[in-house]
Amino acid sequence: MDFRKNVFWIVLSVVLLAAFGVWALVTPSTEDLKSQFQGKVKELESFSSDLSKVKTAGHEEKAKHYRERLEDERKALLDRIKKAKIDVGVFPNAPSNPTEFDGWLAGLREKLMQKAKDAQLQLPPDIDKITFKEPSTLQDTNDPQRKRDYRLRNMAVIEEVVNIMAETKVSMPGVKPGADNADENEQLSAGATALEKIEILSQEASANRLGVQVSNVVNRAGRSQSGSGTSSKNIMETDLPYAVTSVDLTFVANMAAVPAILKKFETSPRFYCQIAKVDTQRAAPLYPVAADPRVAKLGAVPGLNTYYMEGPVRIAVSLNLLEYDASRENKPAPTEKPAGKKKP
Repeated sequence: MDFRKNVFWIVLSVVLLAAFGVWALVTPSTEDLKSQFQGKVKELESFSSDLSKVKTAGHEEKAKHYRERLEDERKALLDRIKKAKIDVGVFPNAPSNPTEFDGWLAGLREKLMQKAKDAQLQLPPDIDKITFKEPSTLQDTNDPQRKRDYRLRNMAVIEEVVNIMAETKVSMPGVKPGADNADENEQLSAGATALEKIEILSQEASANRLGVQVSNVVNRAGRSQSGSGTSSKNIMETDLPYAVTSVDLTFVANMAAVPAILKKFETSPRFYCQIAKVDTQRAAPLYPVAADPRVAKLGAVPGLNTYYMEGPVRIAVSLNLLEYDASRENKPAPTEKPAGKKKP
């Protein structure tokens, strides 16, 4: 056998054997890889349980500025809430004597009904009940709804609601009745046509409702009471000193007037109002049948909110009225318990 003829194959075999030997020496075994992987998992777990290990000076600086901004916002909100109340001072002449107070209530009730009539605003069918026509006012009673202060407070809210509904009007483009073409437009005044419901909840019922709403939000966010240590209870135990009174309203108005009406509630000087919920339902056919044949011939004008194009809508709105509560002034802020390790 000629050695020189096979030198290439001999060298190639030696190189391959050497490469295989080096690979066998430097490549870890399956057990070593498993051990390394478990070490990385433990390292990540330690990071997730103690985020301070990955903080930098930039993180701390941004967190400091964010905390200062939140404190400034909280202070501004607290200053504003200290002025929040349902202003019963709008009734300086309300009598203290229960009998005289009932007579004063009757006069205020007639005034509200006349104002609604003049504005062509339909009031709720139970307007006599919610304005305390019966039973009479009593001073010494265990029923809070028959006490003067309770009724005066509710009437301050009801009067403001009726005033806003009766007085808030907006201008909108319309079509002149009897016009033969769409060019003869006119500006129409639109507002609320019916106030179907006024319900004022007690502060206890309002707090319970708000707690349920917050609990639903927490659960939908995946932060249950047993999971992360965060619950609706400690979220609701805020250090801001205020109590909440919820007011549910249902009214009918042209859609063009709805934003203006809601804004009036939010900016009312009589109470500090937050809108919690608004639901909308169409209250009339989209294209009402016109009795005038010329109007029927003209039809709807695309792009315009006319009383032929846009029917009224029914609005269900929930208002939260905030009032300063000095008894909560020095209540400490809630602390959130650190989340425990989740089981694999």
